[in-house]
Amino acid sequence: IGDIVNQSIFVRVQNKATGCANPHARFEVIINPIPIVTNSIPILEVCDIGTNDGDVRNGLAQNIDVSIRDIDILGTRIAANFTITYHKTRADAEDLSSTGIDKNSYDSDPTRATINPMTNRSEERLLIRIVDNSSGCAFDQSTLTIVVNPEPDFETISNLSECDNNDDGDDANQIIQTIDLDGKITEILGASQDPDDYIVTFHATQANATSGSDAISSPYTNAAAKETMYVRIQNKATSCVNDDATFDVLVNYL
Repeated sequence: IGDIVNQSIFVRVQNKATGCANPHARFEVIINPIPIVTNSIPILEVCDIGTNDGDVRNGLAQNIDVSIRDIDILGTRIAANFTITYHKTRADAEDLSSTGIDKNSYDSDPTRATINPMTNRSEERLLIRIVDNSSGCAFDQSTLTIVVNPEPDFETISNLSECDNNDDGDDANQIIQTIDLDGKITEILGASQDPDDYIVTFHATQANATSGSDAISSPYTNAAAKETMYVRIQNKATSCVNDDATFDVLVNYL
């Protein structure tokens, strides 16, 4: 495996009528190695962000970049010397004229994905073909498993209403220093999601919730009588994020 094998074949051509023979012809038989993939290809896990279908919990994802697994397939081989393609069917993988799926932007196939109705987590397998560009030899016996994880879910969140106090020496400015944001986490996640499995943070803007930057600590001191909190929920196991939840913090006059 991995070595080119050459063998010389010597040819004798004889005229049956005259008996004259030419024993000087020869040609080379060259056996090129198949670019076998011996290493295990890691599962490709992505998050269902509803890019095209608008559904973040149906186990289907769009614009999946499966090409990031090329490096695992190649190992120590030089990328320019090989062509890697991904295919849905065995017939397509064996057809060397087929270019396979768009590996830079693949939409998971609902007819092929196995979706767990309890978790909305889905699995789909693609066949991998690697071709040696110099010899044309191909290997198509490896597979790539794509796992699509759903975004975290959240319940309808009630507004957080507080009463002004005199802790800052002013009980009429609608500013307090003891707003318990973390107390909303159980309500946000609901009964079906264990708080130990998620990271829930609070942010002053949607942009910060999306990026995960400038999280607000709890207890919180408000700056206005009414403020909107943008919630970021991240699943610790899958790293999938939901940043769509919001609620208002209201500080009322005594």
